[in-house]
Amino acid sequence: MAVFDEQSRQRLFDYLQQSFDDDNAADLETFARNFLHNGALWDRLADLFPTASASAMRTAMTEAFAEWQKGRQPLH
Repeated sequence: MAVFDEQSRQRLFDYLQQSFDDDNAADLETFARNFLHNGALWDRLADLFPTASASAMRTAMTEAFAEWQKGRQPLH
């Protein structure tokens, strides 16, 4: 069974947050193309987090993107 402990999840979350910018994560479609559907990135993540399941990593990636997007929205 694949294990994705909280510390590893946080490392991935932080890594992604630092990787996002207005070009590679401008919107959900761009994020998906550059992160969720990027085979080279998945290969690298598999090396960095060998015990994590793909679904756990995908969830963390999506949550990191949502948090990053929320932080970009102007305050009213």
